[in-house]
Amino acid sequence: MVEEESAKRLLQDILTNFQEVEVCGVFDRVSNDFFEVEQRSKSLDIAVINQMFKDSIIPVAGEDSDFQLFLDYGKKGMLVVHRVSPNWFIFITSPSRAYASINRFLEQLQFSPPSPEPIVTEDSEDLSTTKEFLEELESAKRIQSFILTDQKVLEPHLSEYFLYYQPESVIGGDFYQFKVFGDIVYLIVGDCTGHGVEGALSTMTVGLILNRVIHSPDQDLAEAMEQITSQIQAFNENNQAESAYGIGAEIGICRVHKKESKIAFATTGVPLLHSSNGEMTVIKARKNHFNGLAKVVYEERTFKPGDTLFQYTDGLADQFDVNNKRKLGTVGIKDICKNLLNTFSEKQFTKDLDGFRGKTPQLDDITFLAFRL
Repeated sequence: MVEEESAKRLLQDILTNFQEVEVCGVFDRVSNDFFEVEQRSKSLDIAVINQMFKDSIIPVAGEDSDFQLFLDYGKKGMLVVHRVSPNWFIFITSPSRAYASINRFLEQLQFSPPSPEPIVTEDSEDLSTTKEFLEELESAKRIQSFILTDQKVLEPHLSEYFLYYQPESVIGGDFYQFKVFGDIVYLIVGDCTGHGVEGALSTMTVGLILNRVIHSPDQDLAEAMEQITSQIQAFNENNQAESAYGIGAEIGICRVHKKESKIAFATTGVPLLHSSNGEMTVIKARKNHFNGLAKVVYEERTFKPGDTLFQYTDGLADQFDVNNKRKLGTVGIKDICKNLLNTFSEKQFTKDLDGFRGKTPQLDDITFLAFRL
C-alpha cells in the first residue's frame, strides 16, 4: 500500500515537473475524501471533482488495479485520474495540451513489487493483448453506462414505451438520455462518430455537454440544440492541435408536455416518426449543401392520446436485408412501425428486424426508441 509520505513526494514531483498542473491531490476511498490537495487555479471546482469521485469514478473503478480515466472539458481543461493503490487515486487537472506528457509520467509509476517475468510466446502475447483489449472495452462500457438513463424514469409520463439499444460492438457511439422536470420529459437519442471505444468516448463527451445545456423544463429547445452543436465544434477546435480526434454527433431531442398535449422536437440528424390517426409523418434534419453538416430543425406539435412516436439512429436505416443487397431505409422502418401500432413491444420490433436481416451482420450501432402518449 502506498504510504502517505510517498504520496506527498509524488504530488510534489508532479507539481515540480508540470507547471501546467492547476489542481492535484489524492482521493482516499476509505475516508471518501481528499487529502494533500494543491490548487493553483479554479479551472474545475474541487467540490465538483469530489462529487464525481463519490457518484461515478469510485463505483466504476471497482477493484481494477490499472484504472485510469481521462475526461476533456474543452476550454476548462482536462481531468486525469490514476489509481496508485487499492484505495488511493491521484487526480490532476491541467490544460489539454499537457495530457501526453502527464500520461507518460503516470504510466511509469510502479507501486507494487514487480511480478516474475512470464515466458512469452507469440500465442501468449496475442492472448494477453486480446485480454487487455476486452478489459478496456468492459471498463469503457461501465463508464459509458453512467450517461445512459434508467428507462424507469419514463413510467409516470408515458403510457407505453420500449427501447432497443444494440451497439455493433460491446460499446458504441449511440446513446440515449431521459431528463424529467416535473410534468415535462426530454427524450434524447444520439449517434456519435465511430464505433467501439472511439464511439463510446465521444458519447461520454457529448453526454457531459447535454448535462450542461439541458437544464430546465421550458428552455428554448432550438437554441439549446444550437448551443450543443457549438460546444461540440468548440471541443473539436480545441483538440485539433493536439490530435486528429474529433467528435461528430447527430442528436434528436423530443420534449413531451403531457398535460398540455404538446411535443417539441429539435434534431441535427436523428429523425422522429409521429403516428396519429393512421397518418405517419417524419421530422428529420436537412444537410447544408455547402459543408455537409446538418442544420438544426425544430418543430412543435400537439398530440392526441394514443399517438405513437419513434426515434432511431441511422444504423437501423442502413441495415442490409437477408440477401445483403437492400437497406431497410425509411420505407422499411415505417413498415416496422406500422406493425408496432397493433403489437407494441420490443419483442415484436426484434422479430420484424430479424426477419428482414436474417443472418446478415449488423454493421453499425442501432438505437430505436418507441413511446406512446
